[in-house]
Amino acid sequence: MSRIHAVVIASIVALAVVIGGVALGRSSGGGSARGATVSADALATRSAQLDALEASLERQLAAAPPARPAATVRYVRAQSAAVSAPRHGDDDGHGEHHDEED
Repeated sequence: MSRIHAVVIASIVALAVVIGGVALGRSSGGGSARGATVSADALATRSAQLDALEASLERQLAAAPPARPAATVRYVRAQSAAVSAPRHGDDDGHGEHHDEED
């Protein structure tokens, strides 16, 4: 590998590391809490809404009919007719291994 190829590959890898670091810093917030603050009233309201939704779902689950048992599948193999294939020398009666002369 020539020296110029090594420099180009090293530069591409370094650029990928820098871009990955910037993306990681932006997605994780860089360790700082930059999120919007939520008031206690809004938090209590949302919690009450979620509690009501949970109660509604529990009522629907209790009113639902019980689950049916899973159907069992029984496989029955069809009986096949016994078929034998002719073997070498058995199909015409004239094989190489016969001792009698014709």
